[in-house]
Order: sequence, then C-alpha cells, then structure tokens
Amino acid sequence: MDPFWPNADNSWLATRFAFFPKADLNLTADNLTQSNGRCLWTAGMPIRKKMYAVNPSTFVRCAMAAAALLLAPSAESDALHDHDNGPLTGYFGIPDSTEGSNILVQGAGQWSALLMSASHSISDARSVESIILDGETTRLELSYRRGIGPGLELGVELPYVWHESGGFDSFIDNWHGWLGFPGGFRDNRAKGQLEFQYTDGVAKPVDYRKNENGIGDVRLFAGWRFRDDPKHAMAVRFGVKFPTGDSERLLGSGGTDLSLGLAGDLTRFFGISGLSAYYRASVISIGEPDLLVERSNDFVGHLGLGAGYTIAENIELLLQGAVRSPLYESAIENLGEPAVTLTFGGNFRLFSNFQIGIGLSEDLSVQSAPDVAFQLSIKYQPQ
Repeated sequence: MDPFWPNADNSWLATRFAFFPKADLNLTADNLTQSNGRCLWTAGMPIRKKMYAVNPSTFVRCAMAAAALLLAPSAESDALHDHDNGPLTGYFGIPDSTEGSNILVQGAGQWSALLMSASHSISDARSVESIILDGETTRLELSYRRGIGPGLELGVELPYVWHESGGFDSFIDNWHGWLGFPGGFRDNRAKGQLEFQYTDGVAKPVDYRKNENGIGDVRLFAGWRFRDDPKHAMAVRFGVKFPTGDSERLLGSGGTDLSLGLAGDLTRFFGISGLSAYYRASVISIGEPDLLVERSNDFVGHLGLGAGYTIAENIELLLQGAVRSPLYESAIENLGEPAVTLTFGGNFRLFSNFQIGIGLSEDLSVQSAPDVAFQLSIKYQPQ
C-alpha cells in the first residue's frame, strides 16, 4: 500500500508482473508477502522472524513488483489545504479538506509541514460597520498523526502565525492582470502596507498596524473510517481547537472550538482510471471569541468538493472548491457572507514516503476570503 495514496489503481502492474513462479514461501518483508506464487501487498503486517527458503528469481520478481508499486499511479485524491487564512476568520477551528477518509494503519505515523501565505485587500463600509484588511498572513503549521487502532487515527496541529505588510502586492497585481481580474482595493493603496481595522461602534474596535507573530491555536483531530471500500471510503472526523494563541495580537480566537464532519473519497470516478474525487462536510461549534463576540455565530458549516487526476506516475493535479457559512452576523461581506474559494495545484511524490504539495487559492466570491493564498506542504511517512 502506498503511504500517501493507499487506494491506488495498480491494475497496470498485471501487464508487467502477470505471474510469479509458484514457490513454497510465506515471506513478509516489511509490507511484501509471497503466497501461492503471487506477490501480495499487505500494509501494516509485521515482519515475521521465521523465513523459508526462496527461489532467488521469485524473490527478485517480488522485489521488482514492490518497487513498481511504489511508483504506481494514484487514484485517490490527497486534497490540498483550503484553510481560511484571514486575520479575523483564520483562527477558528475549521477543518480543511486534507482531513479525509485516508486513515493511517495502526502503528503508522505521518509528519507534515504547511507554509501558507495569504494576501488581504479588502475595504468595505456598511451602515455603522467598516473594515480595512490590507496586508499578509503567513501560517507555518506542523502536524503529526498516528494510527491508534483499526480504522482510527489521532493527530495534532501546531501553527505559528505572522501578520505582516504585503510583500506579494506587485506579483498579485500582475497575476490579476494576466487573468483579467479587477484590481479593486489594491489599485488605491500604497504597496507594502499593514492595516487590519474594523469598527461598528459597539464591539471593541480592531486596529493593527504593526507586524505580529507567535504561536497560534493548537488543534487536536481524529478520524474513524467506517467504510473501507477502495472505490468509496468514508470516515467520521472530529476536532477540538484550544485557545493557545494570543487573541490580542490576532494569533488566536480566545475560544475553544469543536468540529464534527463526514469525509468521503472516491476512486476511478465515472469509471475513469486515475480520476478521483472527494467530499467533506463539517459542522463547527464556535467557542466565544475575544474579538467581535457580540457578532460571532455559535455554529458554522463547511463544505468541500474536489477532484484529482494522475497525469504521471508521481504527479497528481487537483481542483477543489470550498464554501463556509458566515462566522459573524455582519453586513460586511468578509464577515457576514459565505466564503467561497477555489484551490488548484498538485501533489508531487518524491520517493515512496515523501510528498510535496503546491497550490494557489482565489476568492470566487470577492472579499469573502483572502484575495490570494499560496501554499507549500511536505509530508513524510516513515516506513
């Protein structure tokens, strides 16, 4: 089993390793067994101390099959991150689409690191409310997850957050120009500014004009896969986010959030080899935040949909969308309207246990989410 794309469609191997000479052998070396003349991939099986004599040519063929399997095309999409990195919306415990039905086998662990930088360019005034978000938020997220039982895993996220003046302003202007997108608020602002400001005459005003950084809110998450169908796997996901970040510096919300969700992953979507899809649906209970507490909603919904296609043995392209219900009762679009984002990019597998993800997100509903977000992630799973 591939550590990142466990339900890979490996039928193509049959044309290369269709038959192996029958040998009186039951050998398990890491995840490889030989039984009744066939090579079998048995993830999570322990190495047996007892070994039998083996025909050298049979062993070599099995080893070649295992090596080929590590490079087999993927059919299960390993989603990109779609975390909302907004200064007033990104510190809540909303799970992103990477939390799917791919549950680690018992005893297996996986380390990952995410670097996401979002650019904000919003100015809005409605009735007594006004908001200006001009700057960048960068999130470095380290996480670890481990299989703790049959179909059950537990993980932890530790984020470090920076709020800084815009360093990508010129690039984003060019990017929008290439795509024909309007510049909007950016056209009227000096480059390299930091200003996060909100007021409504009731809640405590928000006014940040200097760079800030520090540890964000730590989150624990878990998953239980209740349907282990290689064509359509499903899992229940849980999460709890703790107020470990400093809300006075926009590094955390100041409240404890709980999430419950359903994740599904489909392989051979529409019967097409290499095409996969996923869906995610979550409900989040928002703990009382320190800022804008009079306007915060108690419950928020999140829906994610996406598809992936393997274009080469180690490359998968992804296109995904996400919708989140409003976090606040507000006439300001960024706070009181559903956030709609589009993310595209790809996963690139290096060796059998390293994977790199690269992606870019845009706000489809203008001003409902960060203007542009870039992400780079790496995953490592010891074998």
